[in-house]
Amino acid sequence: MKMIFLPMMLFSLVEGGAQHANLRLKAVENEVPKSVVGSFRGEYGKTVNATWTIISSSSLLSEFGIRENKKGEKSTYYGVSFSESDGNKEVVYDHFGHSVGVKKPIATTSLPSPITNCVQRAMEHAEIISAEAISEDTSAPTQYKLVISQQGALQSVFVRASGELVKTN
Repeated sequence: MKMIFLPMMLFSLVEGGAQHANLRLKAVENEVPKSVVGSFRGEYGKTVNATWTIISSSSLLSEFGIRENKKGEKSTYYGVSFSESDGNKEVVYDHFGHSVGVKKPIATTSLPSPITNCVQRAMEHAEIISAEAISEDTSAPTQYKLVISQQGALQSVFVRASGELVKTN
């Protein structure tokens, strides 16, 4: 009975109240749809130490800078964090098993010049503390999530790969 109740309770929570809040719940692999796990295993193989999370659509926007394509309809997403030979990654899938984004930490010294130039133009005396490359539907980064320190205050900033400031948190 507990095995049936827990996934149903998590599903209700995510489908109900989570759609309007930034929510990220830890999950075990058997709580994630088989289509999502299958897509992940098909692309990345039997990766060890994979950590699963259930992500609300609001968190998708705030953590990845990715907006849902469907107007008026909120969805639940599934994130998986793992390590590969080229570093840590987090991949997010929709409930059908389609990858909607990949986020990977990168060194601030490896940022392309359009990204650093954008920050320097937009924010006086800003220092880039950390950076993550975010790819949507391609292998090349489409945008970067940066943590900026400006006069002692930290904030998150999304910058498109072209160097256009998208959003600040």
